[in-house]
This record gives sequence, C-alpha cells and structure tokens, in this order.
Amino acid sequence: MPEDGDWAEEEWEDFKSARFLRVADEDLELVLRLRERFSERIVANLVGEEKAFVESLGAPEIDFGVTPRGVRVLRIRFGGSEGTMEWDGSEAEAEQDIDSEAERMSHDAVYDYWVQGEGWKQSDGGGT
Repeated sequence: MPEDGDWAEEEWEDFKSARFLRVADEDLELVLRLRERFSERIVANLVGEEKAFVESLGAPEIDFGVTPRGVRVLRIRFGGSEGTMEWDGSEAEAEQDIDSEAERMSHDAVYDYWVQGEGWKQSDGGGT
C-alpha cells in the first residue's frame, strides 16, 4: 500500500496529466454561466482601484477534462493563476468550485495589484 505522500504525488501527477476537451455545444451555456458567476464573485468584496485592476484581467478560461485515471476535472485559469479540481459533472458542484476559486483568486489578484500592479505607490504618497 502506498504511503500518504506517495498517494498524494500520484494524484497530483494524474491531475497534471489531465486532457482538456473542446467545450461541446451543450456545455457552452454552462461555461458562459460559470464565467459570469466567477466574474461577479471575484470582485464582490473589492472596491476602487483593486476592483478595476481585477476587472482589467479579463474573463476566466474554464475547461472540462479527464485525467488518465478517468477522473473528471474542472479547470479555471485567470490572471496567471490556475485551479484544477475533481468535478462530478454537475452544475451545482461547478458553481461551488467557481465560488471557491473566485475567492482564492481574488486574494491572489489583490496581492498582484499591490505588488506587481504598483498599488503600493498609492499607499506611500505616490512612490516618492
């Protein structure tokens, strides 16, 4: 029996090897709804320049795939971040995953704004 670390590494390798499929016509509406949901939620608690910065990053990319072991996955890519999670294929679980990733990626994007987007210049009087 594999040790916990071995099992986790095998699972991670399986997820990294997932094959992502073209979005079928019947999935296109789901993807569009999920993109809108993500876009609303990622800025839900932001204001001002942080919100404008995150909105300027554009729409997320959302893909569905299957790992070599046959696990269905949902992948979200946004602003340089990526999240891939196991997915049961239901819209309800996709919405939960989108909400969770929007919250996580919102924190990442705000950090990016303050560090890489030079928001820090505002807090020290303009960078002088």
